[in-house]
Amino acid sequence: MGRLNINIEEGKPLDLPAAKQKLSILIGVDSFDYIITDENNQIHVFKSYGLKQSISSNSYTEFEDFFRGDRLLNRNYKQCCITSCGPYFTLVPKKLFKPVSAAEYLKQVAELNTKYLAQIDASESSTLVNVFGLHNFLQEWCQNRFPNADHQHLISNLLRFAQQNKISEAPNRLYFYKTGNQVAILLIKSHRLHFSNIFQVDSSEQLIYYLGLIFNQFNVSQLDTSVYCLGNLKVGDDFYGILDQYLSNLQPLHLPSSFSLPGKLTTAPLNFVSIPAVALNK
Repeated sequence: MGRLNINIEEGKPLDLPAAKQKLSILIGVDSFDYIITDENNQIHVFKSYGLKQSISSNSYTEFEDFFRGDRLLNRNYKQCCITSCGPYFTLVPKKLFKPVSAAEYLKQVAELNTKYLAQIDASESSTLVNVFGLHNFLQEWCQNRFPNADHQHLISNLLRFAQQNKISEAPNRLYFYKTGNQVAILLIKSHRLHFSNIFQVDSSEQLIYYLGLIFNQFNVSQLDTSVYCLGNLKVGDDFYGILDQYLSNLQPLHLPSSFSLPGKLTTAPLNFVSIPAVALNK
């Protein structure tokens, strides 16, 4: 079973009625995180497991260990959202989108192999539909263990976070979420989505390269761009160290205003908690 890296619980969450609670799971390249909220959007649980290996068909047993060994996952919640971070996705204008053509949209931008299935993001957007590739092992496991879950994608929820995180007065905002050796990047320029993609990064230099590419390609300056780091980036590690040197306008994160963190949960890292919270914020 993967290592439990973070385990924060407020009160006795098992004593609360599951029928009034919500579960949001975020499955990263090398992590399995989840939060549990009550009917007032107060977060009562945050847990983060580290995976032994990157997701593959061999991961089914490890995910079963999570499910069987964690009593909080074995409950019937009012709502369940599962966000995955697969590298294949495409954003289709909603007015042009046809559900029967979902797989065809994705094939235009990604060479899907037999390991991935085309999935329509369940989160609502007024203008875009995200079609993404879901690993078939994940589709099978989620269907068995959380058959009523809404399936969402990291890019969709990063965009929703950006739309709800308008505290900065800078005209441009750059968001990126690092999970394992992948980084999802989103650029809001003049308050509109200009760019989104997922890259593989094996070194801090590669991360800086991709961020610099965004600044150069879209002619935005660090002086007028607020930058927000999410995911497994923390002060003291190699990736964060070089980011702190290169980026002049790193901004603190804020949890969506409709959520609250009581007691012990105030110590939960917002770079992890924010995306699973947004997944529930419909």
